[in-house]
Amino acid sequence: MPATRILRLLTVLSAAAVWMLMFPVPGWSTPLPGDIILTFTELPNEGGITVTETGGPNGNGPQTVSGETVTISPPTFSGLGTPNNYIFNLLEPDGTTISDQVLVFGTSCGPDCGGDPVSVKFTSDPAQFNLGTPNRSTIEDGTTQFVGSYVNDKGLSVKIFVKSDIDVVPEPATLLLLGVGLSGLAAVAWRRRSRA
Repeated sequence: MPATRILRLLTVLSAAAVWMLMFPVPGWSTPLPGDIILTFTELPNEGGITVTETGGPNGNGPQTVSGETVTISPPTFSGLGTPNNYIFNLLEPDGTTISDQVLVFGTSCGPDCGGDPVSVKFTSDPAQFNLGTPNRSTIEDGTTQFVGSYVNDKGLSVKIFVKSDIDVVPEPATLLLLGVGLSGLAAVAWRRRSRA
């Protein structure tokens, strides 16, 4: 009797995992019309960093910088600011070590600034990490990942994405589906052995 319940539970969990993979629920990290998107891409073999702004007033195309740190500020960035500072960490797969970091911080300007300007700094250099309390931490997987967002002084959402230079590993949902499948096979094998 317990084996039958376990098989039913595993079947339901497998169906739910497949459903989530086929029909992902749009989350708050999904870009919406009117959002400003900043995407930082680490190039292979320490080849530099490419940063792209889309949806903002400047709408800059990809810009590549050498080194492990890049800061974008007005006028390169759209110049729309925030009263707060933010720390977004991208963690190694171990879930504790910082791999990359994005800092959002206000900068000072004169009275004709046109709003509170903001600088966004991406770094993969541990010596320059800010070890303050992060607003959000994400475990890196080698894909383009949402790391954090803020609302600027114009009421627009600025969403920040990072693609790390690591080998791609399976997403957690894929690993969950694999685990549920293997558990189901083990349960079936166990049930057959217990009947014999």
